[in-house]
Amino acid sequence: MSSWFEGPPRLVPHRWHGDATMTEPDHGTELAWPAEGPPDPRDVVVMGPRTRAHYSSEVRSRGGCMRLRVASGRAAGLLGLGVQAITDRVVPLQDFDLDFADLMRRAAGAGTVRSRCRPR
Repeated sequence: MSSWFEGPPRLVPHRWHGDATMTEPDHGTELAWPAEGPPDPRDVVVMGPRTRAHYSSEVRSRGGCMRLRVASGRAAGLLGLGVQAITDRVVPLQDFDLDFADLMRRAAGAGTVRSRCRPR
């Protein structure tokens, strides 16, 4: 795709533990959206680095999610803020004042994507 990402989006099936799904710790930053159908911009989230497992019983997509991993060291330039602001958080992409389709087009080029994000 570009130097902004580590390969194309990939399907990640949910890991079920009883009635909840579990996301394992991971040092990377990823964009994620439900696997069913085309991505709705309101459903795209930025998953910051995770220092611990996260369990959720609020699952919109039973089939898993699509994830697009941001290349190591590129999240701050892509999102416009350091990853420490989103570590252990899942932030809607809309909070970054970015449109998913626009982000994909601009990230595929050489320019930097600017954001005015102030995650809550």
